[in-house]
Amino acid sequence: MKGSHAYLRLTTGFLTIFCIALAVQAVACLVLFAHMVGLLLDNGISADGGRFLLLLMVNTLCDAVTFFLFTILTAKVRRGGRPFGKWQTGMLVATGILMSLKAVVSTMWPTFQLPYSEILGAAELVFPEFDFQSLSYGLIYFALAGVFEYGRVLQEDTDEIL
Repeated sequence: MKGSHAYLRLTTGFLTIFCIALAVQAVACLVLFAHMVGLLLDNGISADGGRFLLLLMVNTLCDAVTFFLFTILTAKVRRGGRPFGKWQTGMLVATGILMSLKAVVSTMWPTFQLPYSEILGAAELVFPEFDFQSLSYGLIYFALAGVFEYGRVLQEDTDEIL
């Protein structure tokens, strides 16, 4: 039983570090969002500017919700003492879906001239890119969900044996 407490501390420590990294990313996205809103409001919002703002809001919202879900997951694991459960697996799957959604949204992101480049004085045509980093994070969340589900099944089997 003593070894299981070490694994629980390791798991909650990992989740806490990951949660801190997501908090830093969410704050950076919010700062970028506030900066872009300020620039767009100073120069007036065009139709392209509105679309850009909408896509930036979706991107920021995905990051903020990911941070929120991981904060809840970390708190529940610390409070409950059992990292492996159906609820935790569901949270990881939801986070993976959010990050995959963010990757899909990235393909729409630069299909118009960026208002930011207009503010700098040169209209710059930008072509769509796929956000492989967000897709990779989504796949990592799905893999973590699989590991957590396996841990849950293993924990249930162990509890039944004892």
